Amino acid sequence: MSKESGTLTFRATTRHRGGGTLVAGLQQIPELTERERETISVQATTLDAFLSNYDRKIDFLKIDAEGAEPDIITGGRRIFADPNYRVTVMMEFAPAFMREAGMDPSKQLDELRALGFSFSRIDDRRRKLVPTDAAALLAQPFSDIVMER
Repeated sequence: MSKESGTLTFRATTRHRGGGTLVAGLQQIPELTERERETISVQATTLDAFLSNYDRKIDFLKIDAEGAEPDIITGGRRIFADPNYRVTVMMEFAPAFMREAGMDPSKQLDELRALGFSFSRIDDRRRKLVPTDAAALLAQPFSDIVMER
């Protein structure tokens, strides 16, 4: 999934399976060098295009895209922009990675809040959702969040 359909470049890693990304310039694992990356052409579609062929309404979406979460949200504007579409989204939120890739994490949270989403953070230690706001999320290097509308 991405913000547009077509052929995209995926940056895979040769020694760490979890460090691949569609986001150019994102270096999630500092010890990996560019020599340890290989590029692969992959076909992508948007969430909107995918769901146009799906005959059911989704009510839960898990996004784990190694920095490409904002692009997936952009590609799902029909769901995200419709204030009557009730959906729960679980995703990673890493402001430092977003800034490194040239994105504005504050702007993304502002846009989602304006679309009617509320935010909770997954507290792994207490094993529960904790209501939170943009300021608290931006102060953390990484959070697993749940957005609801």
